[in-house]
Amino acid sequence: MIDKYLKLFGLNNNSSLDKIKKSYRRLARQNHPDHFVDDNQKKKQEMIMEKINEGYKVIVKKYKETKNRIRSGQSKNNPDIESDYMLYKKGTDYYNLYFHSFFQLFAKREVKTLQEKEASLIKARSYFTRIIQEYPKSGWVYDSREKLKKIEKTIESLK
Repeated sequence: MIDKYLKLFGLNNNSSLDKIKKSYRRLARQNHPDHFVDDNQKKKQEMIMEKINEGYKVIVKKYKETKNRIRSGQSKNNPDIESDYMLYKKGTDYYNLYFHSFFQLFAKREVKTLQEKEASLIKARSYFTRIIQEYPKSGWVYDSREKLKKIEKTIESLK
């Protein structure tokens, strides 16, 4: 049902709330019954406006549910499953732990062992792999694949 409304509004699943509102306003302006003189046409436009209003409510509700789920790190079906954003964030944290550790070495005088660095890369790899497997349509997939390439090259160079 949501896909039907997204298509009506000319949106996709990744549209921002601003885009949703702009699309709604544009459709409401174009289809408002007060723009028509003929009574039959007005009734037809009233029905169209009902669909537009219903669609707007459904899309905004879905948008807010998705944002709340992402903030809380919960999946749609199971609160114990991590969202694609949470997996990406954790993976990036471990990824940065390795790749930024060289700069931290000089800034904070921290010394990380080779095993700690390799362990952080392996954890990052597991999170990025999970994103690709569990959320193949996620917006994070492309970046996850790119990071996986770098991780694989780095792990190979450590051996």
